[in-house]
Amino acid sequence: MKKHNFWKRTAAGILALCLVFGATPMTGMQTVFEMPSIVAKALPPGNDTPGKLYGYVTVPGATAPYVDSADNTLLHLAGSVTSENINTALSGTTKNAITKIVADEGTVLPTNCLSLFKDYSSVTLIDLSKADTSQVTNMSNMFDSCTSLEKLDLSNFKTDNVSNMVCSSAAHPWRSLTLAALIQVM
Repeated sequence: MKKHNFWKRTAAGILALCLVFGATPMTGMQTVFEMPSIVAKALPPGNDTPGKLYGYVTVPGATAPYVDSADNTLLHLAGSVTSENINTALSGTTKNAITKIVADEGTVLPTNCLSLFKDYSSVTLIDLSKADTSQVTNMSNMFDSCTSLEKLDLSNFKTDNVSNMVCSSAAHPWRSLTLAALIQVM
């Protein structure tokens, strides 16, 4: 069983890199860019709560995405997420003002995640470790134009039902990206 989990996590890591860096170049397009270094880090021993590591607090029982009232730069994903209810949560702020996106416990990502986090150009952290991704089928361009992204937590990310991971072939200026908790010591 441990060997099976290792391979699932390894496959998820490879797929995550494809999502982030656009491993599917468009036919006929020529792209020249410098590939950033990638550092994969596991959570520190004894720390099983990514939120503690990144310094954010969630609102228990939330049923829709919301912007943290104490920190207008933090977008929480909660309940069943859709592009529409994310836009509703952003009422009064802009995508460019958001620097962190965090999935609260019980968050369910939509079947179609096409460009879900596109154009969040100031976001430095996306933590989807607590999101239920088991029903996602389309992850195309999910992180497109997240040009300031430094930490992407995709631990527990399930891609069993995903049939579309086509990514933008545009260059991203990331110099260092941490895929936190993606690799665990077995």
